[in-house]
Amino acid sequence: MKKRLSVLLKSEVVLAALYLDPRYNAMLEEDQLKAAQKHLMKLWRLIESNKNDPPANTPSLLQPVKPNENKVGLTNDELQEILFRKEAERREKNNENANEAVIEKMIHDFVKHKLIDRSTDVLKYWEDNHLLQHQLYVVAKVALAVPCTQVSVERPFSGLKLILSVYRSNLTESILEDILVLRANALFMA
Repeated sequence: MKKRLSVLLKSEVVLAALYLDPRYNAMLEEDQLKAAQKHLMKLWRLIESNKNDPPANTPSLLQPVKPNENKVGLTNDELQEILFRKEAERREKNNENANEAVIEKMIHDFVKHKLIDRSTDVLKYWEDNHLLQHQLYVVAKVALAVPCTQVSVERPFSGLKLILSVYRSNLTESILEDILVLRANALFMA
């Protein structure tokens, strides 16, 4: 048991989930806290890079200012358009850096929160606090969704040895797959 715990507490994914669980994050050591914070920032960047839409508060910053006509009545030239695009890119980059600084502070400060009772449902805790810490809530939904163990995957494979034996070696792949699906979902068949 101690060996398994030692292995689990070396996993950044498990550390990140424990970090965002206010029931148990006090058990993490300083180096584990730093590893969890680093992983959560990496996760935040991944979430942000996969967003299709820009954040709700940035569309006006991303739009270049419409060029005005000059005194002669002509519109700005291509150089002016390039400058507008560069300015918009710079504003977008500054906004991304500001968002990253905010989430980094939220992650860093989260362990300063008071511990909650062990009987509290951690997912309900995050649902209740999603308006106060929305960015952290988004990260928590992902970090807490990852199963700590692979029991749900390992169980069908260990059951496979009971199905595929010397006496049943002629089963086709599709029949074997069907049997595994039935065994894995036996709870739902009634």
